[in-house]
Amino acid sequence: MIHPHDAIRNHALTWAGVHEPVTRMPSYEELWQTEWSPRFERFVRQAWNTTQMRSLPEDFLRLMRARLVVGGMRYTRFGNPQKGYPFRRNIPGLLTKFALWWHTGNAEFLVDIANYAMVLYEYPEDIDHILRWDLPEDPFKNTTLLMFHVKEYTSPLRPVWSLAMIVVHCMRLFYEPEHPKHHFRAIDRNDSHHAHEVAP
Repeated sequence: MIHPHDAIRNHALTWAGVHEPVTRMPSYEELWQTEWSPRFERFVRQAWNTTQMRSLPEDFLRLMRARLVVGGMRYTRFGNPQKGYPFRRNIPGLLTKFALWWHTGNAEFLVDIANYAMVLYEYPEDIDHILRWDLPEDPFKNTTLLMFHVKEYTSPLRPVWSLAMIVVHCMRLFYEPEHPKHHFRAIDRNDSHHAHEVAP
């Protein structure tokens, strides 16, 4: 959100005619409609149906959407690429969130991983390196499957189906936790300032 000092400065500059007036911030209801990909949601539902599991957890989709709405208010708009979205650093962002989940067990990072998958579905980007790390002999099935699909998407083939499966396994790990430190804590952006120091 904009700092009060910045708001006062913008108002003064606008009054002086230095730059154009700041556009109106969209309402929460407007952002709820724009900060989402119905195409990717349908894709995820199709992927979920192939797993023959219980009904898809709608609460997880709402958590994903709420995170994007907050991001639209604070930073930049998912549904408005003309304003510069995305930052073209979404593959490193996905890997960073995966590493943070792996090291902390905070399930909120699973929501972030799922959102990065959706952004990459709508805004594919080239990668300048291939992810090179071996899958550990993890006894937990869904953790291994999530890691497999993350690694598969960052391979030269980059199969788009892996993006949907990343979300599917994030959902399963959210509601059927395997991580020994599993918990959920809402994190502000400033809480993740050491994210670059960890890697899977």
